[in-house]
Amino acid sequence: MPTDSRIKQTRSRKSAKTNTSKRPSAQSSKRRLTKAQAQKPKPQKPPEQRERPAPRATKQDRMLALLNRPEGVTIPELMEATDWQRHSVHGFLSGTVKKKLGFTLVSSSAEDGVRHYRVAPRFER
Repeated sequence: MPTDSRIKQTRSRKSAKTNTSKRPSAQSSKRRLTKAQAQKPKPQKPPEQRERPAPRATKQDRMLALLNRPEGVTIPELMEATDWQRHSVHGFLSGTVKKKLGFTLVSSSAEDGVRHYRVAPRFER
């Protein structure tokens, strides 16, 4: 019956208690700072190093900037600006610009047959 002895051995290992002492170990007491170390002021970085760099323009920011132009933007221009495919640009226009952001998207066709898209101003006077 070798299987029974293996079962008994695994059960005895599982029931073995671990050290649940609440006292801090010797290692954690070594990590504590002395009063002199705790009161030591931290060195200040010069102001030019503390400043954060300007946030990068996301693809959404680039597309919205193009859509806010008075003449609007074409689908191929948006595809080139974002490296997206045509269906991704259309999905962004309908899903993000119209539904999530709530902008009114105006499309117009020029004399050459190219469709231009732009965001209508929120408050027209």
